[in-house]
Amino acid sequence: MYRVTVEPILFFGMLSVVMYSVISQEYVYNSLANSYGLHDHNLDPCNATSVSPATKALSAKVSAASSKWTLYLNIAGCLPSLVITIISGSWGDVVGRKPPLCVSIFGLLVLVIIYMLTMHFQLPLYVLLFGRIFSGLCGDYTAVLGSCFAYLSDTSTRRTRTLRVAIGEVSISIGGVTGSLISGVWADAQGYVTPLWLLVAGLCSCMLYTVFLLPESNLPEVDSVIWKLRKLCSPEPFVGLWNVLRIETLRTKYIFGILFCFFLEICIFDGIGTSLTTFQLSPPFCFSNTLVGYTVALFTGGFIFGILFLKLAKSRISEKWIVTIAVFSNILSMLMLIFARSIWIMFVGIGIGCLQGAATVIFRSLMSKLVESNEQGSVFSLIASSEAIAGLTSSFMFNGLYAATVATFPFSIMVLAISIDVVILVVFWFMYGKVSQHVLTKMDEQNSNLISDEDENVET
Repeated sequence: MYRVTVEPILFFGMLSVVMYSVISQEYVYNSLANSYGLHDHNLDPCNATSVSPATKALSAKVSAASSKWTLYLNIAGCLPSLVITIISGSWGDVVGRKPPLCVSIFGLLVLVIIYMLTMHFQLPLYVLLFGRIFSGLCGDYTAVLGSCFAYLSDTSTRRTRTLRVAIGEVSISIGGVTGSLISGVWADAQGYVTPLWLLVAGLCSCMLYTVFLLPESNLPEVDSVIWKLRKLCSPEPFVGLWNVLRIETLRTKYIFGILFCFFLEICIFDGIGTSLTTFQLSPPFCFSNTLVGYTVALFTGGFIFGILFLKLAKSRISEKWIVTIAVFSNILSMLMLIFARSIWIMFVGIGIGCLQGAATVIFRSLMSKLVESNEQGSVFSLIASSEAIAGLTSSFMFNGLYAATVATFPFSIMVLAISIDVVILVVFWFMYGKVSQHVLTKMDEQNSNLISDEDENVET
């Protein structure tokens, strides 16, 4: 019987990330527009008949500066979280999943509070960096993902893992859609600060839920806070990850091959996601905050349709073809966005890419199936760390490229995404046959061991 465990945490964690990301990007854009003297920037730069060349140039300058600030914020959060995420996942293999989960949730809570204070008191933009840095030092949302998916792996078998991971992805997607839908509307109606109170209340609830209601999936040897802190300061978390990488050379190659595909897929999702808001606020679209929220909701919610497609297609076609269809879905989406010149084409283009979420589920599931049950925290910390690196890399690639080409060819980020999708297809098709055969061999060995154990018990 299916039991709800970490899905509420995945849901509200993603809702928080989407809401504070969208609101902060809109706040940064509008703050810079005011500081540069670009008045009525949602209207004048888009009025092709009356806008002056100087206004157009100033609008491009604001967009470029806003994209750079998005890059700075991502760097501030991603860099410290790289090491912390690896430590927290392997630490969870030793002390249980709940301690690292609580630490990362607390980091998100402090981040939201700092954002609220900055927006309420009109503090300098660099104060936002302190919130991202503190959250990164606690593992950021990538550590939440690593702990939660390790928990889901603890409570599932190799045969049910893909579905279990898919349900976790659906929780993330629903949280992203909800955050996108309410963030823009709420910000338009009551400003930037009020919506963040919801995040404070929700993250506090997640902390209480984790501490008092969530059952531990990986019981530690000693149930002592002091002992758990000592393990955090010991070399064991690093040793656990090292054992995953060194025990079996062939398996390590397969893990890194699939991890590379996963990394590139997250680069596309994060890169387009962080650039899309600035892209839509700028000419020729000049979307309102509400409309930006709707498009981000559609972009994030595509994962729901991808998971439904995975559920329906998994028993009929192989995982290789599911990933192929998902990647082609994103390629068609990017092509539509390149030629988008109106609002409805923008929505259609984003909607076409709704199947891309199926690929990340397959990648997570395959890597989880390649390791043993006592290595799940280490491998998911590796996956989560790659997500943090992908977030940082995509910021340099997509936001940097957009800032450099916004005045000449702002659609260059879509061309970059298509190029990366082609690389994913090539690498995955090369790796999949070997990886799936290795997984089947592992499952056969486990079944043989179980049968042998049962025979010995019968003879005894």
